[in-house]
Amino acid sequence: MTKKDRELKVFRLFAEHHPLSLQPASAISVDPPAPDIQCTTHAGEILTFELGEIVDPELVRNTALVVKLSSIFEATVADAPERIRQELTAKYKSSNIHVWFRDASLRRSSQAIFELLDYLAKVPQLSGAHTPTGGISRSVRKVHIWSTKLDGPRFSVDGALGVRNPVLDTLTSKFFKSHYEAPHPIELLLYYDIQLASPEAIWLPGVKNFIDANLSRSFFRRVWVYSIQDERILFDSRKMENGADF
Repeated sequence: MTKKDRELKVFRLFAEHHPLSLQPASAISVDPPAPDIQCTTHAGEILTFELGEIVDPELVRNTALVVKLSSIFEATVADAPERIRQELTAKYKSSNIHVWFRDASLRRSSQAIFELLDYLAKVPQLSGAHTPTGGISRSVRKVHIWSTKLDGPRFSVDGALGVRNPVLDTLTSKFFKSHYEAPHPIELLLYYDIQLASPEAIWLPGVKNFIDANLSRSFFRRVWVYSIQDERILFDSRKMENGADF
């Protein structure tokens, strides 16, 4: 799947929850310096959207470790006995599975991957946060499983304990590091995909302050934060302007 194809898929998921009743089928990819997506509302208004995936750098501070473990996950699933592969597919075909290891070392974590896959295949289907039991609990602290409209199972690995404001980081990069040209209104859509959405107490106050200070002099007329896994809009700057709660 190309970057444009993926952005269109993400946008169409968001469009289902947009209060202006966007027409998902009208969405098309456009090239820079225009924003990523152009779409039409049911009222006939043409809007453009710049997209940005929210990725917490503290969760991937050890990029090499996370990438290697993700690759090992894929290889281990592919090489697993047919029984395990069939069970994982049956239970988690449309799921994201985020894993917290107790030991951050590559060797010990990679050794636990097959044991975790075997555990997930044997226990009843899980959803939400889960603390493993038995021998695997010595290696895996917890897993979090949530449904997605994208193909799965999709494994991701926790890489850090730090706390940042990943929404503000992504917002800042779009406000100050990009230039856009479009004859139609531009809106900014930030979205969580593979990573779990951070608690709103971490990012919402800083985002509100930033938008209050910068939105009027930016390219954007409106800012959205959307969570694919939660299937809901987490933030709408228009509500902030109207004094509404989130």
